[in-house]
Amino acid sequence: MEACKALVSSCNFRDNIDMWRWDGGDFMVKQVRRKIEMGMFDEIDSLIPWTNLVPLKVNFFAWCAGLGRIACRDNLAKRGVIVNASCDECHFSGESVDHVLLRCGRADEVWSKILVWCKAPSTIFLTIDRYRKRN
Repeated sequence: MEACKALVSSCNFRDNIDMWRWDGGDFMVKQVRRKIEMGMFDEIDSLIPWTNLVPLKVNFFAWCAGLGRIACRDNLAKRGVIVNASCDECHFSGESVDHVLLRCGRADEVWSKILVWCKAPSTIFLTIDRYRKRN
């Protein structure tokens, strides 16, 4: 209780109408989101890369993948979840984020179709881990 009183006593109260104030004038959701993200994450790379070009759940999944935090078998094993470590699609032992999204034969098929659909040149993808370290 004393700690609470000490906090309140340091506040400067006025007899004006209560209102919300924002540094710099106009309130902007983008600034609030950035302040929240900066408070939640130490690394600037961890900021959520929002874009309106894809659905919110795609943004969120890409953010989790970039942080290496999707629920692949390697990550589940690190959390103590007992699972068979090999990939169901190709039976490669060690289903990492990188494997699931880029290296598995099934992922390669999907990316090939996406590249053809987008008329993009066939390029070699960086590993997600190398991408995270690069950025």
